[in-house]
Amino acid sequence: MTKFNVLFLIGLGIILSNSINVYGQTDITFQVDITHLLDGHEFDPEQDRIELIGNRHPLSATRPVEMKRDDEEPTLFKATVTFPISTENSQLEYQFRAMINNRYRNEDIPRSVQVTSDDRTLDSLYFNSYAW
Repeated sequence: MTKFNVLFLIGLGIILSNSINVYGQTDITFQVDITHLLDGHEFDPEQDRIELIGNRHPLSATRPVEMKRDDEEPTLFKATVTFPISTENSQLEYQFRAMINNRYRNEDIPRSVQVTSDDRTLDSLYFNSYAW
C-alpha cells in the first residue's frame, strides 16, 4: 500500500468519525438578558459570571456551562449546548444562575424546553423574570 493510500484512508476515517459524532445531536442556543443586574450595579462583567444549569446531560448543577457576553449586545449572555440523541423529545428544565461576588444567585423558578432534533436559538429572556 502506498503512502498516499494510507494517508487517504486515515483522512477518510477522520471524516467518517466526525460525521458519526455529529449525527443525531441537537444544538440549542440559550440567551439571557441581565440588564437589571447591570443597572443595579450588582453584576461586574469583569469578575462575575453567568452560568446555565439543567437536568439533562450535558447540563447539571455540578457541571454548569459558562455563558459568554455578546459582543454586539453587552447585556446579553449566550451559550450553545449540544445535546446527544438520547435527549431527543425529552423535557429539559434549566435555569440561569449568576455568580456574583463568589456567591451563586439562581433564578427562582426553573424554565423548560422540549429538546427536538432541530438546532435552534431560544428567545432572549430576562434573568429571573417570568411572564405568563
